[in-house]
Amino acid sequence: MTKEMLEKAKTAKSAEELLEMAKEAEIELSEEKAKDIFSRLNSDGELSDEELGAVAGGCGESYPMCPACYSPNVKYEENYSRYRCKRCHYVFTEPLMS
Repeated sequence: MTKEMLEKAKTAKSAEELLEMAKEAEIELSEEKAKDIFSRLNSDGELSDEELGAVAGGCGESYPMCPACYSPNVKYEENYSRYRCKRCHYVFTEPLMS
């Protein structure tokens, strides 16, 4: 999760809008998790980057992201020792890590 993504998430006016933002960024997010994140972002305290990453990214685990479009929807092509972004089709060997 990038700082830009976090800032954009903070602008959501509803859990549904937050869920749409996640879909546009090709981030898997359940309706329940979207509601949880939205309520935390709009409570007295905000989620830290780590907390938001843990909720959106699955227990705080790091995952590869495309360096061109920041999509987490990448596939490692073992035969070629490289990654390919399923969103923008960029090919790279060193992914960004969330």
